Amino acid sequence: LVKNGVPDISAEALTYLDAAVASFYADCLLASCVMLGVAAEAEFLRLIDISATSATHGATFAPVQAQRTIRQKITKFHDRLKPLVKSLPQEAIEDLESNFLMIQSVLRIARNEAGHPTAAKVLREQVYVYLQLFVPFARQLMRLRVALQ
Repeated sequence: LVKNGVPDISAEALTYLDAAVASFYADCLLASCVMLGVAAEAEFLRLIDISATSATHGATFAPVQAQRTIRQKITKFHDRLKPLVKSLPQEAIEDLESNFLMIQSVLRIARNEAGHPTAAKVLREQVYVYLQLFVPFARQLMRLRVALQ
């Protein structure tokens, strides 16, 4: 499903996705959340690298790399992307807010909650939804990579 929806997904993200799915089937739901969050982060960092080295958009996105935390990178990237939205192809920006910001936020929060010793309780159905949400998120990142390279 992922490879069909995101043909250029990175080997790194696939490694973490495989671990997320294996953890899910082994009923290790916290581990699945963490691995899925790492896969999402890997694809997002790849988008930052491609946009920051772009001949056209590199100067706009290079400062994103200097941010310390992933949350700061997300915020800075989105701030830098906003003024460009009208000049990007419709496919790259369609459903941007939901497929990029909302899903990324859900996956990041699930990863953080699962990865800290807070006795987080995760339902199997929730993790299944998180796994399903990865595809439109990664597809959105692929479209942005193409538009911003």
